[in-house]
Amino acid sequence: MAIPRNKQKRAVGRPKKWESAEAMQEAIDKYFDDCREQERPVTVTGLAYTLDLSRQGLINYENEQDFFDTVRRAKLRVEQAIDEYLQIGNAQGAKFSLINNYDWKEKNETAVTGDNINISMNFGGKGE
Repeated sequence: MAIPRNKQKRAVGRPKKWESAEAMQEAIDKYFDDCREQERPVTVTGLAYTLDLSRQGLINYENEQDFFDTVRRAKLRVEQAIDEYLQIGNAQGAKFSLINNYDWKEKNETAVTGDNINISMNFGGKGE
């Protein structure tokens, strides 16, 4: 039996948790405000939890045109906080997060000249 052509296809998968970028932005702003008031660090995981998403779910929303700017700016705010934390706090934890969540790279350089071997390690930003 053939399916009539005029029938609409049903969406596959779960319905979206966020119907608009504006509603998501309100929740994001509340997350950052709450973290500041409670003196808690901001994290990607905390952001995703607040939005009732997994880390992958947050990435999925970032890949949608309507939510791209909203999610990208929120993640940039987290990245900025972690980057600043490198200056004052637990550098190893912040370094781990930046490398694993934001594509920061650790550069190791070795220069050999004559009898001298010069080794330097540099933790830099994206693509540095």
